[in-house]
Amino acid sequence: MKYYNPFWYAVAGFCASVIASLNLPLFGFVLSEFIFVLALPIVTDEEIQAFTDKRNFWTIMFLILCVCIGLSTYCQKLFFGIGGENLTQTLRVRLFEAILHKNIGWFDSKNRAPGILTNIITEDINAVNGLTTESLGIATEAGLGLFFSCLICFIFCWQLAIVVTITSPFMVLGGLGISKL
Repeated sequence: MKYYNPFWYAVAGFCASVIASLNLPLFGFVLSEFIFVLALPIVTDEEIQAFTDKRNFWTIMFLILCVCIGLSTYCQKLFFGIGGENLTQTLRVRLFEAILHKNIGWFDSKNRAPGILTNIITEDINAVNGLTTESLGIATEAGLGLFFSCLICFIFCWQLAIVVTITSPFMVLGGLGISKL
């Protein structure tokens, strides 16, 4: 991250990841409220009006949440993508300059053949880019999403929060197992 230039791309991508981590817990909350509104019994004219008002409110909340999900994901990918490309270019230029300043005898080793050096410049630096940009955003989003989900559970129902907190490590391990397959 020392070579991440300009650094504000990383900060903006991280902030977008924080906002994106709120998306799934808020989506669950808005969806549950919307389902509870649809399940209300309607008998009188006042109840019809209350149903219509609540339905319209949660529909607008759903629309706002969907726009926020789209914008936060777009900003996260944009900032980490641009910053990652700048990082890749900076690392490639610095590595190429370092190779050019080597003594001619340094190139005599079979480990420093032109094809191997070119492979290092292209593939290994792309791996560094993937470690510092995309995975950073995904890890931030997943970790904070889990935290905010547990927080919402503790606010509304502490019994459910205990169950979620206990089962979360098993869900994470299951996800890791699936990703290995």
